Amino acid sequence: MKEAPVSELRSEKTGLKKFYTRPEVRVIAGVLVFAMLLSLFASGFVHVRIKPGSSEKAATNYLVDNTRYVGLDTVDRLQEKFRNLSQPISLEDYYRLAGIQIAEKDYEGALGSIENCLKLDDGRNVELHLDLLLKHGCLLVLLERYDEALISLDKVLLKAPNTADAILVKAQIYATQQDVESLIQTLEQYLQIESESTEIRLLLAQALFSTEDFEGAAEQYLKILESEDKLEEPSKYHYLYGLNCIQLSDFTAAQEHLLIALDSGNSYDDIHYYIGLCYMSNEAYEEAIEYLNKAIENESMLQLSHYSRGISGLMIENYDAEIILGDLAFAAKYEGADADETISSQAVQLLKQLESGN
Repeated sequence: MKEAPVSELRSEKTGLKKFYTRPEVRVIAGVLVFAMLLSLFASGFVHVRIKPGSSEKAATNYLVDNTRYVGLDTVDRLQEKFRNLSQPISLEDYYRLAGIQIAEKDYEGALGSIENCLKLDDGRNVELHLDLLLKHGCLLVLLERYDEALISLDKVLLKAPNTADAILVKAQIYATQQDVESLIQTLEQYLQIESESTEIRLLLAQALFSTEDFEGAAEQYLKILESEDKLEEPSKYHYLYGLNCIQLSDFTAAQEHLLIALDSGNSYDDIHYYIGLCYMSNEAYEEAIEYLNKAIENESMLQLSHYSRGISGLMIENYDAEIILGDLAFAAKYEGADADETISSQAVQLLKQLESGN
């Protein structure tokens, strides 16, 4: 006997519940859970933004920290300017002028002064020579002349390979250029010198994540969490590691770390959806629905949250069929900016299968 169409089923709630608990329908739902995960992984549904952190202003920070004039009070600045009223002649004159120009953010002028310093420098004072080259590179970065900056920075590293500031400025360049491969290599080089830098290790983990090296990213997150008691906001790292575990299909670990992040009381993007996804993937459908309800309440990843709740409902005996229909219809018709055609198509196909009874 042919099953009643969906339009009729809506008015016969009891019959509808029986229909949804048919074994073959639950098999379809189970297959769709797996299919949904495959499509989500293919579309990169877990997004982690690369946040440059300390490297973002590495060039500016070096100039500020290593320019004497910047730290002077008003009177001392006036005296310094007075000493520089005459036409600069010596390396010391140009170096002093460069400091004034850096403090006043006259980076073009400062670059010219540093270049004059390099012309007058005999290289015997290695520390000064490296400082001039590094300042030269930093100023070129601020002027967005990245290829030239890399030349100066590489000169520094050729003479002093463990100059962390130069490596960090190079990382800033690669992050700006979105050269992720070079960024990763540079961050790894930096961490060989400054292994305790959590901020840079986080950036490395995010860069590895963006290249789909999830095993590599996991290694970095775990190294960070080894020193959890020293972290300012440990829940952030549990959250990010949890997202990484989802990409590795380790839903048990993902669930554990995401719940730690949630219990911290801090707010993280779409966390209720991701926890619901973990429970669903571990076949704990009632728990999944609990978190998906919260995700929907927060208007978080609405299409995926409704679709996931609909599928989870199919896997539970006597679950409210009207909610299932509503969730699948919502996912099928969703037109938000984050709409996923694959999810829409799967929802449409499932509704058709449910209506036909096949």
